[in-house]
Amino acid sequence: MTGTQFWGYIHIMLLVFWLGADIGVFISAKIAKTTKYPVETRAALLTTAGIVDLFPRYCFALIFASGLSLVDAMGLYSPPLWALVLAWVVGGIWVWAIWQAHCNPAAAWIKVYMKVQFWGEAVAGTALLAAAAASFATGSPVAEKWLAAKILLLGVMFFVAMTLEVVARPFGVAFGEIKSQGSTPEREARANAAMNNTLTVVGVIYAILFVVALIGRVKPF
Repeated sequence: MTGTQFWGYIHIMLLVFWLGADIGVFISAKIAKTTKYPVETRAALLTTAGIVDLFPRYCFALIFASGLSLVDAMGLYSPPLWALVLAWVVGGIWVWAIWQAHCNPAAAWIKVYMKVQFWGEAVAGTALLAAAAASFATGSPVAEKWLAAKILLLGVMFFVAMTLEVVARPFGVAFGEIKSQGSTPEREARANAAMNNTLTVVGVIYAILFVVALIGRVKPF
């Protein structure tokens, strides 16, 4: 197995687990917002969705490192060794932090971690958009336009992830009130509106993933 084959396989599997698991989360969330089910059932669905949602988060954390390793193996871009190591170290730490935040949601450090993740995504997204713009304009750091387009879309994905975090917060508040204080039309309306906004952003993520996969496969330009 060549390096290109190995990293290509890893990159594809990350995309598969990202999209596949996210569809499960999407369906669970749509059912959970339906008031015809008991609150306990809806809460159980959301708990399950939260566990399944770990996989797309892990994949997002590792997708850049795997992509960087793949383009290096393909000879499309040769990053310095420290950059490759750093990408995997950051990705690994991010995966560990996601798992720890899931296991210890009430830990004191979670708020700090969430802020670091949020603004870290902004920095990463900006850097990728700048790299894509430079590549389109000058052919550097990557000369292939299809690869620059994938970098551009990954940069956009970071900002979409930030948007998802913001629009999902009101649902947690509203549904928390439903669980603790009971269902009312006002609380259900707030929860439903927040979930609709969340699922809309998730739909944008799906669209980006489909386009990224198509560009990577077809290399149209």
